[in-house]
Amino acid sequence: MMAPILLMPAMTTEQQFEYIGRYTVAKKDVQRLVAQRHALAGNLSVLLQRASLVNSSAVTVDRIYTLDAAAAEAKLKELIDINTQLEMAIDEMNRYADAAGESPAKRI
Repeated sequence: MMAPILLMPAMTTEQQFEYIGRYTVAKKDVQRLVAQRHALAGNLSVLLQRASLVNSSAVTVDRIYTLDAAAAEAKLKELIDINTQLEMAIDEMNRYADAAGESPAKRI
């Protein structure tokens, strides 16, 4: 569930600085979490790619690439956790975007 965006009709300078600060902290969290998610997705992709390889154009059974299922599962769990944190950070950033004079982030 998306958090409501705060609409502030009249703010004191102190409130505005507070909202800008909250937006800035959330934006840094989003940037950090996007980088972490990217790295984890890349690691998971490498594990899955290995399992999709074949040794020649004809599938043989004398040499078969393996899938480290436990490692893939662990990476997927980490990825899900980071993605959940990222979604919450985006909500937090968007909650203060307008008050900070910024446009809300769009999920694509």
